[in-house]
Amino acid sequence: MRRTFLHLLRQGYGGVVLVGGDSPTIPASRLVEACRALRAGADLVLGPARDGGYYLVGLRRDRPPLFRRVAWGTAGVLRTTLRRARRARLGIRLLKPWYDVDRSADLIRLRRELRGRARRRARRTATLLDALENRLSS
Repeated sequence: MRRTFLHLLRQGYGGVVLVGGDSPTIPASRLVEACRALRAGADLVLGPARDGGYYLVGLRRDRPPLFRRVAWGTAGVLRTTLRRARRARLGIRLLKPWYDVDRSADLIRLRRELRGRARRRARRTATLLDALENRLSS
C-alpha cells in the first residue's frame, strides 16, 4: 500500500485514494467525498469498514509510520491508524462506514446486494460470483 502511495505521489499527484478490492460496491459518492476532502486540506481520509479496518484510505503526502507493523485483518486496524495519525497531528477526515468482504457473512451480504441496483457498480464481480454459484450448484 505504501509503495503505491509513494509511486503515485512521486509522479506529482496532489493526493491518492486507494480502495480495497474486497469492497466492490462502494458508492461513487464516497470516492468523490474522499477526493474532495484531500483537496480541501485533509492529510488523511479513511473509510471505516464495519469490521474495524477500512475500505478506503487517502493521503496527500507519504506518511510511513501509519502503515508500519499494522496487524492487518484485525479489528484494531482503524484504531491503530487513527492513533498514529493523531500523534502525527494529521488532519483526518472519516467517511461513512461501509463493509468489506472478509467473512462468509460479508459474502452473503455482497451476493444479496449484487442482485439489486449495486450490480451496475460491480458487474464483473457479480458475473464471477454468478459463475461460481452455477458451477457449485451443478
